[in-house]
Amino acid sequence: MTSGAFSGLSSLESLDLSGNYVRRLDSGALCPPDGSGARLRHLILGHNELTSLSDVGGMTCLGDTLASLDLSFNRLELVGSPSSSSSSSAGLGRLGALEELRLNNNHVRNLKGDVLRDKPRLRFIDLSNNNLVRTVVPLENYKVNISGIICIYFSELFQASLPEELFTGSTGLRRLSLANNSLAFLPGDLFRPLSRSLEVLDLSGNLLASLESPSSISVLGGLTSLDLSHNRLAQITSVAALRGLSSLRSLRLDHNRLSRLPVLPLPALTSLVLSHNELSGRLSPSRIFHKTPALSHLLLDHNRIEDLPRQVFGNTTALTVLDLSDNRLRGDVPEPVRSLRRLQSFAISHNFLERLSGLRLPALWRLQAAGNKLSNLSSAQLEGLPALQVLDLSENSIGSIEKGAFEGNKPLEAIRLDDNRLVRIDGLFHALPNLSWLNVSANQVRFYFLRCDFSKKKGNSLFVLLCQ
Repeated sequence: MTSGAFSGLSSLESLDLSGNYVRRLDSGALCPPDGSGARLRHLILGHNELTSLSDVGGMTCLGDTLASLDLSFNRLELVGSPSSSSSSSAGLGRLGALEELRLNNNHVRNLKGDVLRDKPRLRFIDLSNNNLVRTVVPLENYKVNISGIICIYFSELFQASLPEELFTGSTGLRRLSLANNSLAFLPGDLFRPLSRSLEVLDLSGNLLASLESPSSISVLGGLTSLDLSHNRLAQITSVAALRGLSSLRSLRLDHNRLSRLPVLPLPALTSLVLSHNELSGRLSPSRIFHKTPALSHLLLDHNRIEDLPRQVFGNTTALTVLDLSDNRLRGDVPEPVRSLRRLQSFAISHNFLERLSGLRLPALWRLQAAGNKLSNLSSAQLEGLPALQVLDLSENSIGSIEKGAFEGNKPLEAIRLDDNRLVRIDGLFHALPNLSWLNVSANQVRFYFLRCDFSKKKGNSLFVLLCQ
């Protein structure tokens, strides 16, 4: 792109050149002689073919204005140089107003100190998906105002280990991603400089096999969100590994190899994801959730759980979302679930349930129990669900539904009964004035009368899908 391409645009503040085939910007392209580029604040050069910062010439006029620079998805290999006066570093070296820098998804093998120097406003750095295998050094070595940086992404750098002093001086860092690397071990004091500032930590997609005590994570008293999904965690050997996380609200442990958990000492925790692990048999310990009184979202799907201890939820009275799908539960709905009075969404699909009895869930509006072994449905099974709006009982073996089964479920709007063994459905849905979606396909219905008073529908449509 040649000199003068944007001359005359004296009010231009944002320029997006992404998704082109730009290989070079001449020195006058961004800073034409007429000074028209001096107001530019946001420059997006992502998804091009830049190989060096020397290809982005003449950014010196933007030193006092450019706040965000996106160089992601290019072919950059070397960023910065030992000499701050060199042409390759000059492009970034003089951008003193820079607040956000994206260098992710390049081929960067070396990050020299001068690239981040003299940028007192820098708050966000994304270096994800590069080739910085052995060149990540303590951030303070870059002579940048690291106490002001609040967000760093070091994802997909293919790091096997990190220097223990990497974050020395990074006292203001709030968000950190180390996702999708090859980290098998976390140095004991790695996160200590971040103990008062860090709020969000992403360690997903690594090779971590255990959380031992003392854990480098346990010092993060201000952490609110922790992602450890897609690792190789087989055990959390001690509650001390998590005890210091008194502010933690969201914890992801899904897609690991956990077969057992300690009692979780996390009083502020509201969301816990344990999907796709190896939890099996009777969930243990029996009081696993007794120290998570604020827990509202719990996902336990895709495990091998066969039963829940009677006191498993203890004083966890805030639970609103529970997923037990794709486990090995048999017979009836586990007793601890039947009286969760604040529960709003409950999924127990793809188990081996034969009954839905004793449910007293006044707040429940969505029930998913597809892919079980239910053979019939009666009013006694549904009468304890007065707020139910969405019901999925597909892929069962239901051959009969008692007339009046839905009498106590006036709010019902959507019902799935497909892939069952129903022969007759006439007269079943008269009591549902809000029903707008009904699927009874792939059953054995031969002949029926469906009586609907559409004058009471108030504009809603009733869709009935039938397969003979």
